[in-house]
Amino acid sequence: MQALAAGFDIIAFTDHVPYPWIRYPQKQQDRMLYSQLDEYLKSISALKKRYQDQITILSGFEIEYFDENKEYYQELR
Repeated sequence: MQALAAGFDIIAFTDHVPYPWIRYPQKQQDRMLYSQLDEYLKSISALKKRYQDQITILSGFEIEYFDENKEYYQELR
């Protein structure tokens, strides 16, 4: 893992939050698709387990906050 080689003690993975009602982002690079969410979370969980004694791994989402989406944000949390 590059972060270990660089001497990091902690690293965080983030991506723009996927929304189930957005099927095709304007630019594929803008955010993951909702269908990719489970794999994103599983891969980070696997890294946390694999490197648990070597580095702290955090995960999260970059979110544009809209009050009407508050329930969805709570689910992601």
